[in-house]
Amino acid sequence: KKYSETKVSLLLNEWYEKNLSEYDKYIAQSKYCIDTSIEGENLSNYFRINISNIPTFNCLGTKNNSKIGLLTVDEIIYAGATINEPNQYYYLNNENDNNAWWTLSPAKDSVEGLYYYEISGDGKINSTSTGESSKNIRPVINLKKDVEMTGNGTKDNPYKLK
Repeated sequence: KKYSETKVSLLLNEWYEKNLSEYDKYIAQSKYCIDTSIEGENLSNYFRINISNIPTFNCLGTKNNSKIGLLTVDEIIYAGATINEPNQYYYLNNENDNNAWWTLSPAKDSVEGLYYYEISGDGKINSTSTGESSKNIRPVINLKKDVEMTGNGTKDNPYKLK
């Protein structure tokens, strides 16, 4: 199945216009990877992540050009999350938010639709819900390389635009 503009991308673009459009000159147009390539009977994400446990930063599918997107399952694994096991200590965990959230990576295709990877509130990567299920999303942006920042990225001294 080909990726098409979904409810999520519409919500992301709407949220961007409402909350980030005033910072547009700082935000880079980026290519967000949507890997719907097939390997055997499954999507290649499922084989690579669930079977072989080999995440990659290489996009093996379609690249959606946008100012806002979602993380891929590969990026979340590189941040320390794990498949099918709780992990509250990985880099992206938010101890104040126990709600599940979607990634941009589909895991499998079935008659019910695409099943996307989701991150549960306890930090576990799952692929048991179709993209029609209600979950939270965590928008991602990339700043342009010439943007000047202050701070060191810690909780007490976060990065701020100059």
